[in-house]
Amino acid sequence: MSYTVAMLSIMVTRTSYIYTSFQRSGEYLLRFDRHLILLALPTASVKPVKVFFRYISKTADGYLYLLAAICALAYNSPESRYYLWCLAAGFAVERPLYFFLKNTIKRDRPFIAIPNLTAMVAPGDRFSFPSGHTSAAFMFGIVTAAVIPEAFIVLMSYALLVGISRIIMGVHYPSDIIAGSCLGIFIGSMIIKYI
Repeated sequence: MSYTVAMLSIMVTRTSYIYTSFQRSGEYLLRFDRHLILLALPTASVKPVKVFFRYISKTADGYLYLLAAICALAYNSPESRYYLWCLAAGFAVERPLYFFLKNTIKRDRPFIAIPNLTAMVAPGDRFSFPSGHTSAAFMFGIVTAAVIPEAFIVLMSYALLVGISRIIMGVHYPSDIIAGSCLGIFIGSMIIKYI
């Protein structure tokens, strides 16, 4: 009996230590994220930069992906049908997964958490982790590059700019962008591998 109690005590102590360590790591990450955003603020206030990144952010609202699907439909070849199927499957997995993560983790956006920071675009919801715009852009880039390999660098550069734009617009932390890009790359790669 005392052995069981001792083992339970050790397990509780270790679990508490792991939780505390994880919580401390999260606090360090949040501090680092906030520091990076405050470093980006002077850049975000330059009008041409603000206009450019606002435009990039808006292109990732979904219209570009819809346009790509319409073009694939119009082209009507076996490759375009494959592309359309992969794109649809990718978004069918990516959208609910990002939404689930965002509403489970519930991390407030930077403009909510950081005093005197204002968002330059209206976000679709309150929470920031992971970045849905970034995950969609990277997933789109991976799937599109599977059909048009020559466009890989352009597509990944675009996805990276989308992520940067979300930081500049004040609606995401850098770690939101990293998580969104990993999510998008993973889903896009799995879709290409298994479809």
